Amino acid sequence: MLAGALAWLAIGAGLWITVPHSTFERLATIPSQLKGGDLNQRSNIWVAGWDAFARSPIFGTGASSFVSAARLNPGDTAHNTVLSIVVSGGLCALFLAFAILALAIRSALAARGPLLVALSTVMCVWVAASFVDTVEENRSTWLLLGLIAVAGRLAVEAPGQLENCFPEGISGGPARLEPDVSCGAVN
Repeated sequence: MLAGALAWLAIGAGLWITVPHSTFERLATIPSQLKGGDLNQRSNIWVAGWDAFARSPIFGTGASSFVSAARLNPGDTAHNTVLSIVVSGGLCALFLAFAILALAIRSALAARGPLLVALSTVMCVWVAASFVDTVEENRSTWLLLGLIAVAGRLAVEAPGQLENCFPEGISGGPARLEPDVSCGAVN
């Protein structure tokens, strides 16, 4: 218990030192925004986005058109990935996005051990971020989905070689000092 308490204190101190104080000030406004605020204009943006979606629900208004379709300032974003997708690409794009996400989840679940934990954690963080940010046009989103697809395929087709790619092994085996350079080769 004491070790856990000390660890939390160390983590808290590390965050206090490294994270800008303006971030903590911004986070402190969340309760008041939830009680009676407009969530930093997000509710207005979301209403405008749903109005734009209602005008073109099947095929949307075109790629990267959320701001113009919702008649917002050029610096605004949807602050919600699903809303951005349905406004830009309609229900057709939403179906494709959910299919891609389902395939990524399926690939992540094909992994085992620490890799499964890592991929699942990253997917959960991505999903949480997509509720409050527009991440579908972000390159890191597509890199993440690509890496998950490759890891899932390797987990199914070459589990032994995938195990060589991780110094601690998928099954929690002994750590090696140098990774196997053949881990990328699939027969």
